[in-house]
Amino acid sequence: MCMLFRFMGQVQMASGKLFKVASGMSDKERKHPPKLGAIVVYKCQELSKDGVPRFPIYLGVAADKTKPTDPDMTSKGGNQAGKPATGHNDD
Repeated sequence: MCMLFRFMGQVQMASGKLFKVASGMSDKERKHPPKLGAIVVYKCQELSKDGVPRFPIYLGVAADKTKPTDPDMTSKGGNQAGKPATGHNDD
C-alpha cells in the first residue's frame, strides 16, 4: 500500500520512498483522485535497484487499511501474484 499524492500520481511507500503511478486509473479517477493521505493499492512487476516499484499499476483505494505496506516480491511473478502493496497519497 502506498499514499497517492494529489494527482501527480505520487505515492509514498511504507519505507518512505516516493514514486509515481498513473497507469490503471480511469479518466474519472484522474479528474477526481483519492484524497490526500488515502491508502491506495498498486501492483508492480519488480523493484528497481533503489527499491522503487517498476511499472506500478493503480488498483484502487484500500478502504480497509490504515497503514501502507511495501511490496512483497518473494512470490513468483513479483508483486502481481495476488499480493498488491499499499501506500498513501501525499500530493
